[in-house]
Amino acid sequence: MFRKLISTVIATTLVSVYTYSLEWDPRLNDIYVYLEPANVAPGQPYWCLIKAIYQDEHESGGNHNIYYTVLDENGNPVANQEVFQGWPSGQTSRPTNEQGQTDIPVWGNNWCPVTGPGPYSAWVGGLPSDKVCGMGMPCNLHVNYLLTWKRTIKSAPSGSGTISGTVRDATTGGSINNAAIEVKQAGTVKYSAYSGSDGRYSVTVAAGTYDVVASKSGYNMETKYNITVNENQTVTVDFSLTPQTTQDTTPPPVPALISPADGSSTANPTPTFTWGSVSDPSGVTYSLQVDNDISFNSPEINVSGLTNTSYTPTTPLTANTWYYWRVEAVDGQNNHSGWSIKRKIFISLPSPTTSLKLYPPSPNVLDLNTIHTNKVLLKYAVPATDEVELKIYNIAGELVATLINSVKSKGEYNAYWDGKNLMHEYVSPGVYFVYLKVGDTVKIEKIVVIK
Repeated sequence: MFRKLISTVIATTLVSVYTYSLEWDPRLNDIYVYLEPANVAPGQPYWCLIKAIYQDEHESGGNHNIYYTVLDENGNPVANQEVFQGWPSGQTSRPTNEQGQTDIPVWGNNWCPVTGPGPYSAWVGGLPSDKVCGMGMPCNLHVNYLLTWKRTIKSAPSGSGTISGTVRDATTGGSINNAAIEVKQAGTVKYSAYSGSDGRYSVTVAAGTYDVVASKSGYNMETKYNITVNENQTVTVDFSLTPQTTQDTTPPPVPALISPADGSSTANPTPTFTWGSVSDPSGVTYSLQVDNDISFNSPEINVSGLTNTSYTPTTPLTANTWYYWRVEAVDGQNNHSGWSIKRKIFISLPSPTTSLKLYPPSPNVLDLNTIHTNKVLLKYAVPATDEVELKIYNIAGELVATLINSVKSKGEYNAYWDGKNLMHEYVSPGVYFVYLKVGDTVKIEKIVVIK
């Protein structure tokens, strides 16, 4: 919201401080041109603006100038009076001619009034001067500004007081420059001003009760109600404007899945799912879904708000089943990245557990008459890699034969005994024992030899 001055009325239309009437073209209000009154004490001379006329693109004759006219107290032209034109990065000046007039061009600068006041200002040198601000070529149209100043003695307004204060940023505490101040009665703007670079403003008003509004692009407007100003009183009204916040609608990136690999298999029913991290200024959490249905109609795992980039289920998944999984990121503004690509993993049946075993000999009765066609099968299982001894002993505890004496890895094995002893001779009929030792554990089975 920008200051709009009241059009073509006497000085009280501005701030009741002008001795002379101000003729103000109301079209200047539409392009946010405004008057910055001279800072001068009563009784002191200054350059008082008495006329501000706007010529649009149909009236300007193709020109784009600020035309200056400078008059003395009696309304006579002031020759050789330096006048100024300023813009954000500099200023220039020219002297008036014998008719008290001169002109200085303005340029485009790609300014359109929807963005606020224009870049150019104009004033008269030598004395404090009213300054016309916010001029330029609106949307690069050729327009003119016809401005007239008169040397005036500042008079003290009767029945008036002052509203002044500072406009600050509520977040940083810093001063806010160029904040618009509007002083209203019954919703109508009576007086207006802008804050300076230090955030301060001052408005002279007729004694009365007002609502005072401070506004600035990018901030929330603030209003102070029922401010009473008495004659010759200065009332302080400070403002603390809160910056406007813009809702972030940009989603975070989609996370990349890392493991398990797509199509892989594991016997672990609680595999760890891992994905790549993504970042967002407002922070990121993750959601994970795991389901045996590719459409994820009723996910078996459906967790959200994860801050880490991995998750291990607490409930085992079903064995001998394919599962699909996917991840999405959610930022601090509740923007969702959308789900990642799907991966699948097979939960296989667990491997059978192997324990130390010595199975009964087959056959457990060895007939020496048929030994050439019928050896004894000795089957055993080893639970882990270890030293293995497989031997035959007689009933007296004497070693008869050594079949295995080596390191074996986990698994099941077969060995055979042909009924012979260490001398490769057939043993005598009787009872014999199969002795299996793996590590410190021993298993024993019995064989009967007949003839």
